[in-house]
Amino acid sequence: MRRARQLLSAGADAYRTSQSRLMPGVSSGVQLLEYPTTGHPLAGPWPAGSRAALFCAGDFWAAEDRFLRSNRIECSVAGFAGGSPDFPKPSFEEVCRGDAEGYREAVKVVYNSRRTSYSDLLWLFWTSHSARHLEKGRAAQQGRQLGSVIFAFGPRQLALAQASKAFVDDRLSAVQPTLILDAAACPFYAADAHHQQRLARDRAQGRPALPGLRAVRAALPRDAFLAHLSALPEAKEALRDEEAPAEEVAVTL
Repeated sequence: MRRARQLLSAGADAYRTSQSRLMPGVSSGVQLLEYPTTGHPLAGPWPAGSRAALFCAGDFWAAEDRFLRSNRIECSVAGFAGGSPDFPKPSFEEVCRGDAEGYREAVKVVYNSRRTSYSDLLWLFWTSHSARHLEKGRAAQQGRQLGSVIFAFGPRQLALAQASKAFVDDRLSAVQPTLILDAAACPFYAADAHHQQRLARDRAQGRPALPGLRAVRAALPRDAFLAHLSALPEAKEALRDEEAPAEEVAVTL
């Protein structure tokens, strides 16, 4: 079933701001607003101590909105990740058609340890989608641009991502078809402006219920999830300098 967004034209939504910013590398005329909860430009710069995280969690409208609604991050950007560097800056239509092989809808998140942790972002990731339902859709050639992937920046994020997956597999009594990949090897490109913070601007229209999500959230209470990860040595080390600052892993736009 095609999503309504595929009916949108690139200029369907006019962004209203007195301080819009043209993001480097985006086609001429595409401008993105400051982030609604923090006022930071989506292209940065971000406060000192900021970090980056990257996820594919199905529909990037819904996934991006999950992080935005947490009100604990600096910025989130909807885009595409996981494809070949030989096919840079794919369009939404190219990704949906399968012309940009390997790319999936993704969300780049910039966060700061003073407001939240990578473990908390992992909980938001796992409870924003059902990886098993996404995989069924991909097998049926429905939403092949959707997937469940954690792109880890550095060994600390990798260790926490792996530990979180083991916890989720155990709680759901099933191995989740979620990939954990090296973010450094997977380019990310921002989607056009009308895809950014889409659900926040269309809040009155409501959001469709995602299949399988109620069971996932019931099995993964936040306190239990964070308590499990906080006991790991990697959780205490995750904020050290080895984890790349957001400025060094800035969104490729």
